[in-house]
Amino acid sequence: MRARLACLFFVVACWPALAQSPPSEPDTWSSDPRTGCKVRDADNGAAIVSWSGPCVGGLAQGKGTLQVSKDGKAVRTYVGDMLGGKRNGRAVMTFPSGTRYDGEFKNDRRHGYGVQAWPDGNRYAGNWRDGLPNGQGTMTIASSGKSYTGNWVNGCLRQDGTVASAFVPYEDCK
Repeated sequence: MRARLACLFFVVACWPALAQSPPSEPDTWSSDPRTGCKVRDADNGAAIVSWSGPCVGGLAQGKGTLQVSKDGKAVRTYVGDMLGGKRNGRAVMTFPSGTRYDGEFKNDRRHGYGVQAWPDGNRYAGNWRDGLPNGQGTMTIASSGKSYTGNWVNGCLRQDGTVASAFVPYEDCK
């Protein structure tokens, strides 16, 4: 019961930052008004973007900084690699809330090894696939000091009678 409450608290408390991953489909694009360089837009065309890196064929490419704002407010900052206008490779992504992801991306989603940490001390460190914890990883809930370590599958850990969720509703993991 305690594990369920901790996981439920984690999902509810962190949902705004989590809702940004994985990006919505189909692909929509935003252009940097200064350079015309396009980037994949997870905000369905509602974002204003600024890209400081190279632009190849009209798309963000290589190392640079992507700043995204919506309704005049910062949404996120991405410092790292882009490929064909999408987040791809090693990067650090930060949010105004203080949430920070430091790790790998593939095709605009968290993919590979990465660490996501929240200002309240919660953190997930481990493998990701298609924007969700997949593979070996550890979710630590700061308020309880409890850690959930094991093989995550699509944001769910089921192990030794314990069910934990990260980045998906707890009900999806039952």
